[in-house]
Amino acid sequence: MGKARKCEEGECLLKVNAESTGLARNGEEGECLLRVNAKSTGRVRKGDEGECFLEVNAESTGLARNGEEGECLLRVNAKSTGRVRKGDEGECFLEVNAESTGLARNGEEGECLLRVNAKSTGRVRKGDEGECFLEVNAESTGLARNGEEGECLLRVNAKSTGRVRKGDEGECFLEVNAESTGLARNGEEGECLLRVNAKSTGRVRKGDEGECFLEVNAESTGLARNGEEGECLLRVNAKSTGRVRKGDEGECFLEVNAESTGLARNGEEGECLLRVNAKSTGRVRKGDEGECFLEVNAESTGLARNGEEGECLLRVNAKSTGRVRKGDEGECFLEVNAESTGLARNGEEGECLLRVNAKSTGRVRKGDEGECFLEVNAESTGLARNGEEGECLLRVNAKSTGRVRKGDEGECFLEVNAESTGLARNGEEGECLLRVNAKSTGRVRKGDEGECFLEVNAESTGLARNGEEGECLLRVNAKSTGRVRKGDEGECFLEVNAESTGLARNGEEGECLLRVNAKSTGRVRKGDEGECFLEVNAESTGLARNGEEGECLLRVNAKSTGRVRKGDEGECFLEVNAESTGLARNGEEGECLLRVNAKSTGRVRKGDEGECFLEVNAESTGLARNGEEGECLLRVNAKSTGRVRKGDEGECFLEVNAESTGLARNGEEGECLLRVNAKSTGRVRKGDEGECFLEVNAESTGLARNGEEGECLLRVNAKSTGRVRKGDEGECFLEVNAESTGLARNGEEGECLLRVNAKSTGRVRKGEEGECFLKVNDESTGLARKIEEGECLLKVNAESTGPPLKGVEGVC
Repeated sequence: MGKARKCEEGECLLKVNAESTGLARNGEEGECLLRVNAKSTGRVRKGDEGECFLEVNAESTGLARNGEEGECLLRVNAKSTGRVRKGDEGECFLEVNAESTGLARNGEEGECLLRVNAKSTGRVRKGDEGECFLEVNAESTGLARNGEEGECLLRVNAKSTGRVRKGDEGECFLEVNAESTGLARNGEEGECLLRVNAKSTGRVRKGDEGECFLEVNAESTGLARNGEEGECLLRVNAKSTGRVRKGDEGECFLEVNAESTGLARNGEEGECLLRVNAKSTGRVRKGDEGECFLEVNAESTGLARNGEEGECLLRVNAKSTGRVRKGDEGECFLEVNAESTGLARNGEEGECLLRVNAKSTGRVRKGDEGECFLEVNAESTGLARNGEEGECLLRVNAKSTGRVRKGDEGECFLEVNAESTGLARNGEEGECLLRVNAKSTGRVRKGDEGECFLEVNAESTGLARNGEEGECLLRVNAKSTGRVRKGDEGECFLEVNAESTGLARNGEEGECLLRVNAKSTGRVRKGDEGECFLEVNAESTGLARNGEEGECLLRVNAKSTGRVRKGDEGECFLEVNAESTGLARNGEEGECLLRVNAKSTGRVRKGDEGECFLEVNAESTGLARNGEEGECLLRVNAKSTGRVRKGDEGECFLEVNAESTGLARNGEEGECLLRVNAKSTGRVRKGDEGECFLEVNAESTGLARNGEEGECLLRVNAKSTGRVRKGDEGECFLEVNAESTGLARNGEEGECLLRVNAKSTGRVRKGEEGECFLKVNDESTGLARKIEEGECLLKVNAESTGPPLKGVEGVC
């Protein structure tokens, strides 16, 4: 026989099932359906099997049905047709469809959309048909829509407009366009470009218009672009820059150049050379740059190449390898090099040196490799040499020894050193200092050794100097005097002091404060003297200041106002107050409370005013607070809530309560129990709540406990376990149980039975366990029995078979 319980109408309904663990409530037929779960909050209803499943939620509007765990998940919607299952939040979301096989999860509308697939990992959303398609991926941002297989492919992008389809990797790539007819595939940017044609076989890529054109071939390596027929021809080469067109064989040849105006045709290597001119009549051939030059002349005997006027000039010499051009005398000079772009001119040996640049203005001369480098400037006085781009930068100085490179103004600065790897730039003296590093971004300047160190940052204002790695760290400040070193971000912060030994790191003002110690782990900040003290900890939030040893102790709090000092663990705790005179030590929150006294020996803790009071004792475990003498007495207990006062032994006992009005005294455990009343005459003792009740009488032998009036009644018996109260005779009866809430009264045996409820109206009686159950009603016809809460519910029916439990109102 199970235990009955009250339902919504204040009575226990018939047919309560033994498996029920939750609150009973009316069902749709006016009776409590079987198997109501403790977690159920809504109104129960018949399920598919004619019984209520566990965990029905108040928001549920549809028919309950079995979930994957054999229970009804929360929030089942009336439109749901399939088997419910746990969602991401451990509850079933609305509108779960029968085809759904995966975990339910919130959709964009806060409900579970239909047909969520087991492989789905992302947030579901409405599709074109108003339902969630299968396999929605976490990366998906756009509207879901049906794919060719009737399911939503993974990774649908918000910009997608057409029907999705499987890609090369079996998933839908982003940005599939409505015009797309072929298989989607990854583009060069990792997304499916728009307008992929069914005949496409190669990897798609962005076109001139930012979209993939039709019929991109697998051999294509360059940017796709529209052809003359409005489609991307096959085999477009990466080096092609112009509009493609059909060739002699009906396909686009590789490397078609933008300037080409005539029909593309095979060159000597079987491919279409770049820049074929309409006036060309012979077979094209590769030039020095791998492209066809315009208007190749019959007299030409060497390799064709572009001239300055966009045509191949006559009399190209066999030894010429570069682009030809008119010379000073109006003819092409011998031995013009391929990289030459400017007007040819006589060199120091009476011939045109190789690789003369168009921007060159001075007389050319032999370089390190026996040839003239590009862009030799008139001011150049030293030997020309190769730059990073393979050309001679302007203004190369005779003292330069390293490889030249472009500077901030597009010219080479004087005195570039061989070790330099970065961009040259003007120094403080208007010249390029030696050894500029590639990562340098700011203006270079002389260092300690009279040369520029590597990696000088734009914000640097002071003298550069060697770092720990033998290079100049970024952002060296003018006030820095010590050796710089790498910071947390791999750069030197401003104002590194000579005494600094640790890793530099950002300060509160975004600069490295002076004197950062190697043991420092946190963000540095200015101290009282305007510099960072050693050993600043990551947790520190306040102003750093000198400690007793002349260094900044770890973990100084922003609220600290006094001089810091070493604590128990050898570090400064947070919030050290100026009045503190004793040794700092850890508080309950791991910080140093304010106003620690020299006589304090125990662990400090926050007081009522949020600060530590003087003379906290090691045994103290509770919150410190002001005593009658205005100081924190020793041995304050964690459970103490009131103002402390001297006790019999002249010290504060543990657990002093705010309501206490009398003198504190030792309890049975040698401590002052809470709430000692001035009228108490006997020895105090712990109560049910671990505190002393008021007015404890000498005759009391049992545990003290709260009475209805908030005081300990006289003659409490040792066997009593519940809250005492006045009885019919105006005194506390023996053996009052803890759950009893009503007036105590004699039972059938002439004593107060345990667990009498305040709402009980009839005479109490023994139950199945031989004790009185709470709330026994006159209408009860069946045997009283225990329920889950240990009390007897009203009107227990004889047909009840399951264990009773509390109803909606918390009663039977």
